[in-house]
Amino acid sequence: MKKKKPFWFFIKREKDLSGVLVAIGPKPFAEYNNKNLQEAKRETKRIINYIIVYLNKFNCVIMLPNYLH
Repeated sequence: MKKKKPFWFFIKREKDLSGVLVAIGPKPFAEYNNKNLQEAKRETKRIINYIIVYLNKFNCVIMLPNYLH
């Protein structure tokens, strides 16, 4: 977060409004997460929680399609 490196998350929304993290990127960010699986899970949760609390500190794009075919 402090390094100003770009990253993205693709979260699939379920019918009960919960979400599943489906993909992360770009490739260097994904590779880092694949190397340190346990630490990466904790770090990803921390990043998502931080984004939720401090959304104005991020350049975020949130796309909410009505449905996908």
